[in-house]
Amino acid sequence: MKWILKTIATCIFIFGLNVNATPLQSPAFDITTANSVDEAVTFITTTLHQQKYEVLGVINHQQNAANVGLTLRPTQVILFRKQNQERSLTRRSSTVAIDLPFKILVYENDSGEIKLKTNDIGYYIDRHEIPIRETRLHQLDATLDQFGLNDNGLVHVKSQQSVSDTIAKLRSVLEAAGFFIPFEINFNKRKNHPSNSTLLIFGNPNVGTLLMQNQQEIGIDLPQKFLVYSDHQGETHIIYNHPRFIAKRAGIQGLDTLLSNVTNALNNFAQQGSQP
Repeated sequence: MKWILKTIATCIFIFGLNVNATPLQSPAFDITTANSVDEAVTFITTTLHQQKYEVLGVINHQQNAANVGLTLRPTQVILFRKQNQERSLTRRSSTVAIDLPFKILVYENDSGEIKLKTNDIGYYIDRHEIPIRETRLHQLDATLDQFGLNDNGLVHVKSQQSVSDTIAKLRSVLEAAGFFIPFEINFNKRKNHPSNSTLLIFGNPNVGTLLMQNQQEIGIDLPQKFLVYSDHQGETHIIYNHPRFIAKRAGIQGLDTLLSNVTNALNNFAQQGSQP
């Protein structure tokens, strides 16, 4: 278990939110002593509780797949938060909440090894253009951005409704389409932080399982999410992850038709949610 403990310590260090950190690729951790995904998840959630994190829940992708008659190797995602750390991020970016709450993917690969994957702080900084205080890193970021190398995979749709009305409409549209909505997370207004945002997490195991059967690591970006927020001018926006962005990040291959269908569906849902 000491290897798991070291991994958790690494995760907690990452989420210490040092905004001067150099952007890094999301690490995939090797756990050599856990006997099962369930055992690793229990240990991780217990450790997070002890360290005063709020564990919102665990999404069991394998069980969700079984519920619709599909098979998937053991794959679970732990969702957890600590509000002061969330504030450190959301004060710097309106879109970063699409990658919250913090997540740890725990899965068994095709060799029977138990693996962990999380997003490091560099991913948040790079994807959401969180201000970098170190001048040289800021210059490098600007240099890459001018050539379109910092594609963040975020789709923006302007809503004609308030945040609450947009969320209500999205809920109605998703539920009518047969999606389940395990979590709705409100990021309340705070002093000196006028943006009001709500995250809607939703899924369809029939689709998500096919993606995870291809590459399990995409499980960290599933289920899908809609972030709805109001900007400083009071305008409402819907943000979601482009399916091809998360597919490329995970190394998905050979599912072009499925990805096109998911892309069209998400665009449809967002457009409907934006209308009164």
